[in-house]
Amino acid sequence: TLSEAYSDRFYLLKQPYLKTDYLGFLVDDSLALSTESPVANKLVRQAMSYAINKKSMVRYIRNNTCTPAYSGFVPEGLSSFDSTMTSYNYDPEKARQLLKKAGYENGIKGLRLSTTSAYVELCQFIQHEFQEVGIELAIDVLPTSNHRQGVSSSQILFFRKSWIADYPDAENFLALFYSKNYSPKGANYTHYNNELFDKLYEKSIVEKDAVLRNKLYRSMDSLIIEDVPLIPLLYDQVVRFVNKDVQGLESDGMNSLKLKRVRKIKK
Repeated sequence: TLSEAYSDRFYLLKQPYLKTDYLGFLVDDSLALSTESPVANKLVRQAMSYAINKKSMVRYIRNNTCTPAYSGFVPEGLSSFDSTMTSYNYDPEKARQLLKKAGYENGIKGLRLSTTSAYVELCQFIQHEFQEVGIELAIDVLPTSNHRQGVSSSQILFFRKSWIADYPDAENFLALFYSKNYSPKGANYTHYNNELFDKLYEKSIVEKDAVLRNKLYRSMDSLIIEDVPLIPLLYDQVVRFVNKDVQGLESDGMNSLKLKRVRKIKK
């Protein structure tokens, strides 16, 4: 590997990058596209969450350059991230049980996942995982602009997407589920609507105490995981090979370099 070949000259610098990749569902109960699909049933969405082996996905598709997203939508690198908040560990038998409970003992056919060409391999992995529990999935590969427009205009039921932080605060991620941020005016692409979530969100944006605010963030993240308007897939990381002559190089979760303490070792 590159790290082995150059281990005498370089060291590996790896840290969280504030980005979460996910599968989103349109859960708007005012739209036939949502209500007429099996994924309108929360049990089905929960089953799909249990069906994906995220550790294997990260290992084989992303070469362990990211982290499996088992702890909510808010990624590693933020103070409200809670590694103890486990969500839907890989359990295909549990997935089958939930499908049976939802009335789909014989599986589900006709489900389509929209993505772009850069993520076909990832979606094919998910396609295989779903097939193992009885969910037949077709993959629609769209040009980036068409995919973005279709998701934003609520014309796509099931889609792969990611969110990169605009600023280093969990509010930037949780705003995607505030009902007043419905797309296309806002970034609530799933059209998730939960009255309790909205109350917690409105309380959090005026809360000045960081500890209390993080507690509210975690409560909101827990609601999202329970209701499953999306399936978090992975938390991204920044990975760099740095010359061993360079010491003190750092970057933050926004991938901005910190050069204040950088120095070059004299030989």
